[in-house]
Amino acid sequence: MACACAASISAALADPGDWLLSGRAGRAEIGLLACSDGRRLADSVLPEPAVAAPTFALGGTIAIVPTEASRLLAYALPSFRETGRRSLSMQPTQLASSEPEGTLLAVGGSGPEPLVLLDAASLAELHAYRPDRASTVSSIRHAGPRSSFVVGFEEPVREAEVWELAWRADAPPVYKGLVHDYRMGEAIALPGQFTPRVAPVSTPTLALSAGVRADEWLRLGADGVPGVLHLEVRREIVRIPEIRDALASWQAAAWQAGETRGWYIGSLGDRLLHLLQAGNDWRLSSRIELPGGLLAMAGFDDGASIVLAVGEDAELARSGSIRLWRLDAATATLQPAADRVGAVAATDGPVRLQRSRDGRCIALLDATGRWLSAVRD
Repeated sequence: MACACAASISAALADPGDWLLSGRAGRAEIGLLACSDGRRLADSVLPEPAVAAPTFALGGTIAIVPTEASRLLAYALPSFRETGRRSLSMQPTQLASSEPEGTLLAVGGSGPEPLVLLDAASLAELHAYRPDRASTVSSIRHAGPRSSFVVGFEEPVREAEVWELAWRADAPPVYKGLVHDYRMGEAIALPGQFTPRVAPVSTPTLALSAGVRADEWLRLGADGVPGVLHLEVRREIVRIPEIRDALASWQAAAWQAGETRGWYIGSLGDRLLHLLQAGNDWRLSSRIELPGGLLAMAGFDDGASIVLAVGEDAELARSGSIRLWRLDAATATLQPAADRVGAVAATDGPVRLQRSRDGRCIALLDATGRWLSAVRD
C-alpha cells in the first residue's frame, strides 16, 4: 500500500503551474517539486516500481503513474492520496494526457493490444487498439492545438506508420482511400473521434518531437535518420540522412524566430548542434559548437529559446560538472544560465531536463529525480 506523506504548507502556497513530478522508471518513489526553486512539496512511496515517468492529468489535480506490475495508479495532488488504479493487458511504457484539461490518457506498450485510451477521472477504457499482429508503441505525444495524440511504433503495424488519434467528439471524419477517391467523394468516411489517421513512414519510429506548428513533427527513424512528418498531408516530407545517429541518442527542440522555424538537433555527448530550418527544401542551415558534451535539451513553448544541459566530458558526465545554457533562437547565441546555476556536481547516471506543468520553467534533474537547478522563460 502506498505511503503518502502529508503535503507541506508550501505545496498549498506554490503556483500549480510551477509544479513538476519527480519519478522515473525502476524507482518506487514519486515527488512533487516546485520547478523554480526545487522545493519538495510532497512525496509518496509507490506499491511497486514505476516503469515510466508519471504525468499530470485532470488539469494538474492528479498524477498518473505507470508501474512494472502493468498497472496505472492515480494520486490526488498535492496530498498523494490514491484515487484509483487500473490493471492493463500490457506494461505501460508510454503515457500521455490531454493537458491542459487532461481528461484523457493515451497509454502504450507492447503486445496484441499495445494502445488504449482511458478516461483520466475513472481510468475507464474509452477505446482499445488491437492491430493484426503484436506491436510496440515507442512514443506518444499530445498535439494540444489539434486535440489529438501522435503515436509512433517501434515494431510497426503492418508497414511502418505513425498514427494521429483525434479525441474530440466533433473531430472531422477519417477518409479511407486514395486521394482520387477522396476528391471524387468515393472514399469511405469513418468517425473522426479515435480513428487512426495513418501516416506511412519509411522506417519504424524511435522518438517524436513536436514542432512550433502543431502539424509538423520531427521523427527519429529506427535507422537513426531524423525526418519531418506533416500531419495534414500524412507523410514524411523530408529526411535528413546527413545527421544519421546510429546509436539513436538523439536530442531535439523546436525553435522559432519571426517567420522562420525548425529544430535544433544534437546527439547525446556530442559538441555540435545542427539547425534544421523550415522551407521548401527543409535545409540544415548552420551548426553551433557547444562548450561541452550535450546531456539534455528542452525548449519553451514559444520556441524563442532553448535550454541545454552541457557536461565537461563528452560522455554522460558521470563525474565532473554540468552547466545550463540558454540558446536564443533569434540570434543563435549561447549564454550561461548564470541566474540559476553555476557548475554542479553530476550524480551517478544521466541527467534530464523537465518542464513544469505550465511549460514556463525547465528544471535539471539527476538520475534519482533530485532537483539541481532551473531556468524560467
